[in-house]
Amino acid sequence: MAGAPDERSVRFRRDIQGLRGVAVLLVIVYHAGLPLTGGFVGVDVFFVVSGLVITRMLVSELENTGRINLLQFYSRRAKRLLPALALVLVVVMLASVALGALGSLERTSRTGAAAALVVANMELYRFGDHGYFDQASHLNPFLHTWSLSLEEQFYLFFPSLLGISWSLRRRTGWLGRRALVRGLVLIVCAVSFALSALMTASDGRLLVAEPRIFSFYSAPTRAWEFGLGVLVALSSNTSFAGSPVRSASALGGWLLVAWAAFTYSAQTSFPGTAAVAPALGAALLLATGGQSGARPWPVRLLENSILVRIGDLSYSWYLWHWPCIVFGRALFPGRDWVPSAMALLSLAPAWASYAALEDPVRRWNPPSARPIAALTLACVVLPLFSAWALRVANRSLPTLGAVASYENARRLHLDVAQGCDSSAPLGARANSSCLWSVPNPRGRVVLIGDSNAGHFTEPVLVAARSLGLAVEVATFSACPFADVISQRNGKEQAPCRRFYDASLAQLAADPPDLVIAASASDVYIRHEEYALAGQGRTVWQRHPSEKALLWAKGLERTLRSIRRTGSQVLVVHPIPRLQEGWQAGSCAVLSVTLWPQKCGVSRSLDTALDERAIGFLAELQATQATGVLTMDPAKTICPGLSCRAWRDGNWWYRDAGHLSVDGALALAPRFGALMMDALRVR
Repeated sequence: MAGAPDERSVRFRRDIQGLRGVAVLLVIVYHAGLPLTGGFVGVDVFFVVSGLVITRMLVSELENTGRINLLQFYSRRAKRLLPALALVLVVVMLASVALGALGSLERTSRTGAAAALVVANMELYRFGDHGYFDQASHLNPFLHTWSLSLEEQFYLFFPSLLGISWSLRRRTGWLGRRALVRGLVLIVCAVSFALSALMTASDGRLLVAEPRIFSFYSAPTRAWEFGLGVLVALSSNTSFAGSPVRSASALGGWLLVAWAAFTYSAQTSFPGTAAVAPALGAALLLATGGQSGARPWPVRLLENSILVRIGDLSYSWYLWHWPCIVFGRALFPGRDWVPSAMALLSLAPAWASYAALEDPVRRWNPPSARPIAALTLACVVLPLFSAWALRVANRSLPTLGAVASYENARRLHLDVAQGCDSSAPLGARANSSCLWSVPNPRGRVVLIGDSNAGHFTEPVLVAARSLGLAVEVATFSACPFADVISQRNGKEQAPCRRFYDASLAQLAADPPDLVIAASASDVYIRHEEYALAGQGRTVWQRHPSEKALLWAKGLERTLRSIRRTGSQVLVVHPIPRLQEGWQAGSCAVLSVTLWPQKCGVSRSLDTALDERAIGFLAELQATQATGVLTMDPAKTICPGLSCRAWRDGNWWYRDAGHLSVDGALALAPRFGALMMDALRVR
């Protein structure tokens, strides 16, 4: 991502280019969906490389001239980085009108504008609503520009800081310049790393909202990674004890980077302390490669001509690969081969961009600064204009009939739209819009659970209204409504337990006629990001079979508690899920308007039921033990042999695990019949 070292000021090192090649391959293989679950650490390798490369150039200038020519430095950076970035921003935003995911066009325009202004990382933190690893973020073709903005922020501030630190030598004559700067950089690294570790480990607010997302995207929490590269550059004259030590050091660097790449995943608490392995590994490789004398074999691996050539293309390939993957997924949703194919195909625009624009402009030496200033201005203004044009186009798209129908599938369910999906438990909600009453109600129904309960709000309301029943809705997304304690990505979900305990107490204090409960039990049991424990919290269970046993027992206790109040209970089993990652809004504008049936992914009913089985059987065990009513929506939602997002001219799913409003309404007759049975039983 950082540019090649300026050969006029420092010696060109093939190992640095080779390490760039390794870094970009890690990221692209990860984004392509291939089995390299921690490939995202390639970005951390880039950060260390950037710190070293820029410091080598600046220190060389300081030692030769005694000062840093900031105008010349920023001119080189502008030529190196901005034209290629501006080209990608403009082309991708204009192409998004046809090829972009319909649900992400507004976000694409915002992130593209922010990338042009060097603040994409902060835009993604402040307005992105999702972390880097969340599925919703993967619709944004500019998600990857966060790291480019972070590097550019480093380039904006570091030269001045280095120059000031270097000049302090006059007042501290007892210290060498490099030693003084190293000491100051070490202090900055220590503060930055501590901040990163604390925020990454935080469960709640710590200085900022969403500290873990802030830690991932922000310059203060990532500065220590650049700082490692700075320290290596400032210590380049330090020699190792001998060839075996150098070989061991370089091999250790390889192993640290490889270990992180192959063992980390989206569930890893990152960056924090986990970022030490890839960053330190990169620093060891760079430090070893900077020594004089014979090159140890682990360093010679980096000097391989293929890796060096990939390193030359690393900036362009990094820029182009992610938009190509996002467009491919939008055009061909649900096809597993698409990310890999598009990652490979993205080499074509990357090479063309490098050969026709990036390399020629980098070598361009105009006689004055004015042409470069004009180029810089154009590289900012043109993307901003493209972002405005995309936003205008996005606002006009719903006037197209096919798009309007598709947008309808993305409607929020009433529990979300009216603020009923929150951590506030039943009985503690000031919002009366979560209570739907009727004149002279014959009884009261409570719909409770996670978002898997929330997407049944509309059919429950329709059925209840026809029977003269009042309905109260209390949902809390991603929180199981069963007597278990949950952990997500290593963080205990204390608000979930408070919601469960207080809601259960309210059901006992004011029993309704019928409680309709639903949770995505299959997700909590199957997905590795969730761990479950019993009331004692002695052991966190992560294996699906152990979690299934906990779920069955916890749900049984919940159902018995509700039944003791005299309320009848209806447990609604999870719906069959589509392919992970699909959602209404993830299809390309072109697909929606020309062939919606291709955008509407389908899945074998048998496959979906097999995937759901472990949660379904755990719920069945609990409901049979307590004798409560149950409802399985599978046959209604997936008639025949398949589950399809698009069927009979309508969108049935909102995303892979939730129904659209129209799809959910198809269940209203089933809910009505079961409500009548429940009232009759009671």
